[in-house]
Amino acid sequence: MTLTRFVTKSAFRNKRRSVLTVVSITFSLVLLTLMMTVWHSWYIDKGSTEAAQRLITRHRVSLTQSLPEYYREKMRTVPGVVAVAPTQWFGGLYKDEKPENFFAQFGTDPNEIFKSRRISKFPTINWLPGRRIRQAQWSTANWPRSLVWKIGDRIIIKGTIFPVNLELNIRGIFTAPQPTITVYFNLKYLQEAVAYFKGHSGTFNILADSPDDVPKVAAASMRCSAIRPNPRRRKARKHSS
Repeated sequence: MTLTRFVTKSAFRNKRRSVLTVVSITFSLVLLTLMMTVWHSWYIDKGSTEAAQRLITRHRVSLTQSLPEYYREKMRTVPGVVAVAPTQWFGGLYKDEKPENFFAQFGTDPNEIFKSRRISKFPTINWLPGRRIRQAQWSTANWPRSLVWKIGDRIIIKGTIFPVNLELNIRGIFTAPQPTITVYFNLKYLQEAVAYFKGHSGTFNILADSPDDVPKVAAASMRCSAIRPNPRRRKARKHSS
């Protein structure tokens, strides 16, 4: 007896069982397809046209590993790159650990972040240079009542990842196309306050000239970020915490 004959004979030995098996598998596939379609329609944002031009470069090992900030200049020389903005997650506490007081905090270059995200509406602001910079900008969308701030307010964010507390003065408000609760501050502030982090950045936000430029920009950025973790720096971070 051949394998094909054996399978056919076994499948039709109990026709009711075979039919129920086929029906159950078909129903499961139809239900899965329906659920995926609904999920995709409700939760997957198609994004803007410019979203296809943006990339984020990080360390190839992990987000917890930072990149040398001078890689930014290398990325700028790649043909098709319009802007490169460094970003670093701070992850501090405002007031306490209550969910209503949580918001994203990123150190960045205030002169370049909105060049790499041109879809955000942001008024012109003079970002004062200097060593002691206390400046922030935030989105007004969907802010909890406990976080209603105005320009000129002073806030303190307690460091949990980095051994420093941020003292920020609100200098501007930006409006993003999607609801967001985010504070941006000058990355130089963090670099000057934390010695081992000087000259580093967690990620780089990149804006390409067109979607066609994205593959080559991505390839060049990967070459820039393909570095090994620095054991000396990791030891210093562990000691400082």
